[in-house]
Amino acid sequence: MKFHRRNDPLFDAVREIQEYCDLHRLNVFSGYLTREHETVAVWNVARSRDWKAFVDVAASRGGGLVYLDWVTFDEHHVDEALIRGDEAHEATETDPHVDEYNRELEGFRTHAGLTGVIEIAFSLGGVWHIFEWQADWFAEFERCIDAWDEGALHPRRLPRARLHDLANQLVNHPKYQVCQSKAQRRYLLEQLLGREFESVRASDVTGVLDRAEAIFELEIKPLERSYLKQRARELKAQGLSIDAIAGSLGVSRSAAKALLAG
Repeated sequence: MKFHRRNDPLFDAVREIQEYCDLHRLNVFSGYLTREHETVAVWNVARSRDWKAFVDVAASRGGGLVYLDWVTFDEHHVDEALIRGDEAHEATETDPHVDEYNRELEGFRTHAGLTGVIEIAFSLGGVWHIFEWQADWFAEFERCIDAWDEGALHPRRLPRARLHDLANQLVNHPKYQVCQSKAQRRYLLEQLLGREFESVRASDVTGVLDRAEAIFELEIKPLERSYLKQRARELKAQGLSIDAIAGSLGVSRSAAKALLAG
């Protein structure tokens, strides 16, 4: 097998593991376990990546045989995970994150030729003991694929009740009425949802914006106009001028006149 000559910390570790096993008279079997029917104990690498401590257990207990395997990352790992052709076309129509997912995967091509994961194993008393060490970038590569497979990157459809609730929150936002465009109202919705916004379907975002606009035009605006008309009349009865009424209500002079005329 041909290995890339770039800096490859995990493959350097493979050589060190082989030498360490030779030093402790442990035979190395280059292979991997299927883990289908055996009891397995997995070394917690989150607490310790000390593979020497792991191998020392095998040596101290007379294990005799250590299994050693590693994966050299190749561009075919990326190719197999990409969404392409008809699958990509169909997926893009329902999921705008497809292109984002593919772009993220393409970035891992820079790691081609490097060792992504090392696995050491030995058997004691009918229990297989496993040490698995992944390069951080390889763990991120697998996380990206798993997230897609599990639907974590897929935009989800909002339940109707949630959509209605968001529309009500949006239309009652203090800044809603000063928004001059749909883009500005969309920005307010992003602020309300925070990180959740990225997982909402574009059609549902449009649905929230449209419903908020309908609520404002059909419910809030008529109530506000009714209140302003009543308040304008009260101020006029108090003897205030048109300019003073307009200033008090926060409307233009012509709008104040229209309220009094209506």
